[in-house]
Amino acid sequence: MMKRQIGEDIPVHSVIVFSKRCTLKKVNIESCDIHVINRQMILSTVKEIAQRQSEKLTTETINRLYDSLYPYT
Repeated sequence: MMKRQIGEDIPVHSVIVFSKRCTLKKVNIESCDIHVINRQMILSTVKEIAQRQSEKLTTETINRLYDSLYPYT
């Protein structure tokens, strides 16, 4: 549903965040667009994802995405 809602050309990453109290055991992820992290790794993970994106979203595209996704909040 997500790709249909925002468009096929928009990259989507799943970031699953656990609290600092959790100890992540062996987590085996085979996809580069899924991240399982502890809370203290949020900033570095988002920066890493942003650096890997070759194309940046325009302000117009961001506003369209916001308007499209806002009703789901």
